[in-house]
Amino acid sequence: MTTRLALKFKGGRDYLHGTDMYNAISDLITHRYSSDDISDLDISFYGLAKTSLTLAPFGEMDKSLLRAVYAFSVGGARTKLGAYETGEQVTERYPYPEDQIVADMTYDDDSSSATLADASGYSDIEIWVAMIKAMHHRFVPEAKGKWLFARGQFPRYTNRTVGGLRQIMLVANMGNKLTRTRIIQDGTDVGLIYFANA
Repeated sequence: MTTRLALKFKGGRDYLHGTDMYNAISDLITHRYSSDDISDLDISFYGLAKTSLTLAPFGEMDKSLLRAVYAFSVGGARTKLGAYETGEQVTERYPYPEDQIVADMTYDDDSSSATLADASGYSDIEIWVAMIKAMHHRFVPEAKGKWLFARGQFPRYTNRTVGGLRQIMLVANMGNKLTRTRIIQDGTDVGLIYFANA
């Protein structure tokens, strides 16, 4: 599986967003396999991607160009893919009203958690990442730098969950450099998301 990822810049960013990488790669693998058969998804990011990306089996391209690793299991077999920068300029962008997604989010300062009900119109990963970014600005205000989506681990793949209650809980903060957040949909754990401060 070697293919170019047709991605655009999101909002005012000058780098390709991790949520778009996750969605694009997930779309490719769910065309090849049934989403019910895909498990243990794990995506990690390595630096900002400022040019277009090619997806290829992990290790087949220049390691210095690697920007993301996406691993998943089907029928007990583990597959690992790499997203590599091509150097080709990204020429398109699209609007992304991130603040609007989380405008109705509520916070619980005592438990370092937040909830959002009936979010729709965006993919699951976009909603989770927007929630976590907003939560970091509230619960870790002293951190300098920019909070970035660094890793996601999900037992199952979901794309656009309809309705329901989303909850996020900040479960680990490693010196304001790396955090781990538990994500919960309608009372069920659906994964972990890590943010890095760069």
